[in-house]
Amino acid sequence: MKSRLKFTPDTNSADYEYPGDMTDRDVLTIVSIRLRLVIGIILLVSLGFISRLPAQVYNVGDTVNNFSLPICSNGDGTWQLYNYYWKENGGQSHVIFLDIFATWCNPCQEAAPKTEEIYQKFKDRGLVVVGSGFDWGFPFSCEGWSNTFGLEYPILDDGEEEGPWRLFGKDTPTTVIIDHNMEVIYHEAGHNDAALRTVIDSALTAMNRNTGTGAENSLPEQVVLRPAHPNPFNSGTTLSFALTKPLHVSLDVYSHGGKLIKTLIAGEQSSGSYTVRWYGKNTNGVPVASGIYFVVLRSGQASLIRKVTLLK
Repeated sequence: MKSRLKFTPDTNSADYEYPGDMTDRDVLTIVSIRLRLVIGIILLVSLGFISRLPAQVYNVGDTVNNFSLPICSNGDGTWQLYNYYWKENGGQSHVIFLDIFATWCNPCQEAAPKTEEIYQKFKDRGLVVVGSGFDWGFPFSCEGWSNTFGLEYPILDDGEEEGPWRLFGKDTPTTVIIDHNMEVIYHEAGHNDAALRTVIDSALTAMNRNTGTGAENSLPEQVVLRPAHPNPFNSGTTLSFALTKPLHVSLDVYSHGGKLIKTLIAGEQSSGSYTVRWYGKNTNGVPVASGIYFVVLRSGQASLIRKVTLLK
């Protein structure tokens, strides 16, 4: 039987009729082959996308193992995380800020200049900033990314199976802060500039106080912020600090995303020991969710930090 089937192309052109000497079976065979080709292409694209899905190996509170990636801009050779770990490099401590991005991502493009500003502000205190990018050519090359946004920190080619995107990626961009002991202290989708600056400042202050480097930005030796007890906690935890001279201080609780949860103390304090109880509630008295929080003691531009974990 000659074919009576018609095919209307997607281009809105006139109806196309298969040659009259083709049977319905011939037409169906052609259609079937085309459908299989389309399905095959979709599967290949899908598999390529799945291979780039993040594994999220690390979360806040985890210790990160060493990894390395090739530097594709603002440097040569291979970048290794543990080159900045004081136990592996002769005692030089650093805080690491990872900016994980895709070149086609508009929020990533908007975040890049802000990341450069953070790098310039904190690099002299021991902050290491590194960008880790993928999907080059859509539309930026690696060098093009650095040049377009005026970046001076190293950019890595995150094409490896165990690169930062696979280890940390939540969305594009993903921002990660690793403290001087290689512990993840911040891990969020997006670029929250205020939160990043708060956590970085606190982490650098804690690092400099513990290692004796960059002391000009740390709190005076007369200030002590003791570990919270109990920690982890359920209904409440006790926070204490000591001053050996009068100082204007604030004691605040932040989420691991950098959001202010509650101010516990603020104002001029005389010398002595202070104890305050935090019951896991925000400023409005509403219980907060389980998770990791940061207790930050500030005086002027410097701060000390303790991590607490709320379990329910």
